[in-house]
Amino acid sequence: MMILLKWTVLLALGWMMHGPLREHHARWRLILWRSILSFALLLPVLHFRPLFKIPAQEASSAAPPPAQLFESTPAVNSDTPGRDNPSSSSVSKKSTEALTLQNNVVGSSEGKTSCKPLSWKSILAAIWALGFFYGTIRLVRLHFELSRLRREAADASPCLHEQLRTVQTKLGFQRKVGIQISDSISSPFVCGLLQPTILLPGKLANDLSPSEISALLSHEIAHLRENDLVWCIGWRWMKAIFWFHPLIWQIPAAHNLACEQEADRIASGALKDPGFYTQLLAQLALRVVALRRAEVSLTLNGASQIARRLRLLSRGPRSTWNLKHSLAAFGMAVALLLVSAGWGFSRINAAETKKTAAVKFKQVLVLVQDESGKAVEGATIEPYALRVKGPRWVDHYGWSTELYGDRPRVTTDKEGKALVKYPVVALPAEKLLTGLISFTLAHPDFTPSTGDARVNESNQPVRLTHGIPLEVSGYVGKNHEPVAEVFALLGGEPGPKAKDWQKKENGGLAYNQLSPGGHMVQLMGKAPSGEIVYSEAVAFTAEHGKLCKLALEMKPGIRLVGRLDDNVPRPVKNGRAIICVRPKEYPATAVPEDLGALHEKY
Repeated sequence: MMILLKWTVLLALGWMMHGPLREHHARWRLILWRSILSFALLLPVLHFRPLFKIPAQEASSAAPPPAQLFESTPAVNSDTPGRDNPSSSSVSKKSTEALTLQNNVVGSSEGKTSCKPLSWKSILAAIWALGFFYGTIRLVRLHFELSRLRREAADASPCLHEQLRTVQTKLGFQRKVGIQISDSISSPFVCGLLQPTILLPGKLANDLSPSEISALLSHEIAHLRENDLVWCIGWRWMKAIFWFHPLIWQIPAAHNLACEQEADRIASGALKDPGFYTQLLAQLALRVVALRRAEVSLTLNGASQIARRLRLLSRGPRSTWNLKHSLAAFGMAVALLLVSAGWGFSRINAAETKKTAAVKFKQVLVLVQDESGKAVEGATIEPYALRVKGPRWVDHYGWSTELYGDRPRVTTDKEGKALVKYPVVALPAEKLLTGLISFTLAHPDFTPSTGDARVNESNQPVRLTHGIPLEVSGYVGKNHEPVAEVFALLGGEPGPKAKDWQKKENGGLAYNQLSPGGHMVQLMGKAPSGEIVYSEAVAFTAEHGKLCKLALEMKPGIRLVGRLDDNVPRPVKNGRAIICVRPKEYPATAVPEDLGALHEKY
């Protein structure tokens, strides 16, 4: 619809410019309509990559989160600083994604069983296809009729061929052009894109003098020299594509008239007596009563719209086209492009309107060291939250990608130093300045950790702890047959990612960034038989200087099959089945205090 709107603007501007240009040099209108045709082909590209954008207010499309049916995330104890703990936010995000996935599955299953009504877009597309099919059949039929006329026409005499070559040399057109004589046509015309041919009526070829024949040939050669036939056929096909648009119905005729008037100017200018050409054109008008559709649809007919051409010729010679006119026409084409096709709406929602024109950033120095105070090189620092100066210091705000962009990642140098970028204004709408940033730290040889840094102040070094190595493997059956493909889920936040685990030769996994204290690990994998197997969640304690090596028994999962109680009213819509899988260390009753302590332990 947006492309169609731009098309309408382009065509409307074209007709507005066409009115004042009708009585001026025909080349103005040629440049106008050919520029519009070229821009029309570029519209789909410029629609997705506009030259400038118009902001359009849009209501926020974010839907409210689904109702939380149960809390599966262990609560953080009250002495944890800040209200946006990374661990709790990440787990609740996973729960929300799971509920969203269930909603999508329910919606897709309902869509398969219900009958989707026919949309109005499909109806409009079908109507357009029928109109385009009719227009295409019509143009193809005219093409075959024109081909038949050319096949039935006889080759012209050598004298006419010699006259044609003389005219071509005079007008500077060296391409090979054929000339034929036909008794089935009423007026001369040029046709054929690949093999251009001039068709002359047999009666005209016999009655006209050599000078009159040369004038007619000059007119047709002028069409070929200006590539008029290509543009005329292009507009015919555009009319077939946009058959429903009233602003395009008369463009082919207007463009053809400009082509004829420009060819008249070139042909009359090639004669010593321009009035002779006007008399010849008037005589031709008296000879032609009616033209066949095939002679005017896919051709450039020398007898079309003769009355308007005579009126323009009778006013005397037009002013000579010069460089000044060319620059003005180029400016007109550029203005058309900018006004009609170069713009696009830029959608912004309510949250984006609060963004400042330019967010200013500064940097704070962070120093990373190990337990002994030695600088740690290659540690990755990524901010995830911040605090604001003033009474609202106690609030912990997550890093907003809408306000600040993507989270910047930096790596410490040989001295363990890195400059971390932060926004100067944390909340632009309330003009609250950033006072502290919170960040995560990751290193292949150290335990993942978090840290804080106050802005515009000297901060204490952030300490990283050397990781404790962990090796886990799984087996099935009494013979302890090893499971080659294993995936490990390790408790604790921030938890290790898949890329942090190393594959062992026996099919197990190794992780070198384990922190001291309590942990839980669970394995999932594929047994040699191809069956998916699981282990229980096992609790263990990690200590510095000791290797944690665990071999866990894995068993097939338990399939749970159930049904709704018959007392539930049917049909059931948007139903959810909730399964809570938990380690034995976690109680079934969700007591926030108990879960917070367990989360702190594991």
